[in-house]
Amino acid sequence: MTRVKINVSGTHFEFDRTILGIREYDTLTKMCKDAEKEDKPLDFFVDRPSDCFAAVLSYYQTDELHLPASVCPKAFRKELRYWGVAETDLDKCCLYRYYTFFDDYDTHEKFRKETAIQDLRDGLSIPIYTDSKVSRLRRKIWKVIDFKENTVIAKIYLALVFLMVLLCIVTLAFSTVPSFQRKVSKCELLEYLDHSEHDYAEKARIKLGDPDCSGTVYDDIYDLEDEYLYWEEAEDIYADGNWTKSTTNVKLPDLRVRLFVFVVLEMIIAAFFTIDLLLRLSTCPSLLRFFQSVINICDILAIAGFYIHIAVINIQKEHKYHISWIRLINFLQVFRVIRLFRIVRNVRASRVLTFSLRQNGRDMTMLVLLVMIAVTSSASLIYFIEDRDVIESIPVAWYWAMITLTTVGYGDISPKSWAGRLVAAIMAICGVLLLAITLPIFVNNFLTLYQYSCLDETIEEHTKRRIKLKGAIHATGVANKMTGNSANVQNNNKENYDELPGIICTTPCEDSRARNNVRGRNGIETSK
Repeated sequence: MTRVKINVSGTHFEFDRTILGIREYDTLTKMCKDAEKEDKPLDFFVDRPSDCFAAVLSYYQTDELHLPASVCPKAFRKELRYWGVAETDLDKCCLYRYYTFFDDYDTHEKFRKETAIQDLRDGLSIPIYTDSKVSRLRRKIWKVIDFKENTVIAKIYLALVFLMVLLCIVTLAFSTVPSFQRKVSKCELLEYLDHSEHDYAEKARIKLGDPDCSGTVYDDIYDLEDEYLYWEEAEDIYADGNWTKSTTNVKLPDLRVRLFVFVVLEMIIAAFFTIDLLLRLSTCPSLLRFFQSVINICDILAIAGFYIHIAVINIQKEHKYHISWIRLINFLQVFRVIRLFRIVRNVRASRVLTFSLRQNGRDMTMLVLLVMIAVTSSASLIYFIEDRDVIESIPVAWYWAMITLTTVGYGDISPKSWAGRLVAAIMAICGVLLLAITLPIFVNNFLTLYQYSCLDETIEEHTKRRIKLKGAIHATGVANKMTGNSANVQNNNKENYDELPGIICTTPCEDSRARNNVRGRNGIETSK
């Protein structure tokens, strides 16, 4: 019986040669065959990890390959390839852990590469400026307004943009509240009647007393009472040889506009974002990349909508006082809320969420397909079960099925028959099960990536801290070295002075010492 002795990094193993009989292409088998051909003893030394080789040797002995708990799967894969053992020979109890590790590892590496590429693009888009004062200023401004710096100015600008976005949303929202609106003034009412070519525009001017509208139009907003909007007008009509009196009820439109404070706030917001857009256009490294961004396009649409609205209501002033399609253009400013994505794009959770959505596209597609199948089938079923006064069409049944499947249940449409209620109950249960089974797939990937990203950030912070510490230690060493050199220079100067007897030095202490030396030699103190 031939014994094989192998020393793996100081750990000795000994086993029977026959256990390698059926494994002709493994590294250990080749080593034994080469030694037998050259008539050398089967005694080897290998500089490899011993714990991984113990698992490989156990595989040869028991025909079961297990992953050591203390070994990284990545390191174990390298050892398996060195010893010529296939990864698929791992037992199922360890194979799942092995492939799960590499699945998470590959996902993490993809996330790191995408993040690095994005950071690299942002970084490479900056140094294209020429080396001049204007270019350096452009670069500084761009890094601040594009949130690429962590300075105090960048943080202040970030907070200012965030507050302006919120102020824009609040201004547009509260300007539609009736309690924050006022009645139009006499001049505004006359302006609307004149530009809309109202039939009673001239009579309304006489009724309102022909007010002077040369100044501000907000001085008389409390003078417009209901009696100016409604009156009866008598008119003599000659018909069939007789004069008859006809009474006409005149009713002017009761117009309301938003308070003036909202107009001022809207002007301030528009001015701020206009300046911001001009700065970004004048300092951005690439206009092509700038206009390829969806967020930038939404910013331009929001600003353009404001100025188009201003231009239209000054040309066709009747649109200023009632809701029309022009008001919709002004409400394009709501697109500024998309700007918040620019603010949070460098936040760790935002990057992880974006990457997770892209990685789980197939899973999300499968979820959408399952929802479509459930909605379509149940909607068709409930349509033929219920009466037409309950479910009038299949598209209405689609709406009911979607609301029921997502367990929202508004209650505006509800089945009346027992069969319809049974279908509704089954739909609700299926919706709960569908969401409970599919959503954790996405959530688990997000949490795993988020933990990895937190770890990456911690490692990066420790690396920067070590670099700063090394720099401080190096600076301290250089300072100590310079201090030592200066001390040596002073010692050398002192020795040179001691070697020159009878010479009066320029400094007071050295001068005194020189005089003492002269007096000690000849007993005479010489004064200058």
